[in-house]
Amino acid sequence: MARPRNTTAPREPNGRKQRVHGKAAIHPEAVEVRKRRLKQSGIDPEEWQDALAGFTLGKLRLLGRKFEAKRSLTNQGITQEQYEAGQEWARIVHRHAAIMGYSLRVKSPNLHFSSPGEGGGRELEDDEIAKIRRAYRNAYNALARAAQDHGHVVQIVTWSVCVDNIPISDLTPQRVSKLRIGLNSLANKPRT
Repeated sequence: MARPRNTTAPREPNGRKQRVHGKAAIHPEAVEVRKRRLKQSGIDPEEWQDALAGFTLGKLRLLGRKFEAKRSLTNQGITQEQYEAGQEWARIVHRHAAIMGYSLRVKSPNLHFSSPGEGGGRELEDDEIAKIRRAYRNAYNALARAAQDHGHVVQIVTWSVCVDNIPISDLTPQRVSKLRIGLNSLANKPRT
């Protein structure tokens, strides 16, 4: 038994219910909430549409841009190189998790973790698996070396921001400093 036709829904010329085309409007209240949260984080509320404003590593990059542009007294953000190292770390972790069969607690919104041709439902060759494992090992070892010199918080906060996407409000200035150390170590790790 079919449900009754919605007579108030907009229709296409052929009689089908009209589909939404283009971007759906964002409720003004949701926009205001996002702007308010960005302002609380020290980010210009007008950046609310920037994709970087949607996740912690991106917000830290926006703060870094603000510092670079205005040379404010304190840098609460990260550089472009550190941002890219964090993105690469998250991509490596997700690919490693996929081949090793473990799941991550949170789906990070900050990346498209596989580019066309990577995975895509096909079986990976042994050399591809070895390359992913080697990339993970190199990155992990770089973080472990940084942790030996600066404490294990380096590893914890780097994972928490890049992979788990913890809220920016959970980051103290000391943790951001440790994150920078971790991201710098990832940026300087051996390439695969």
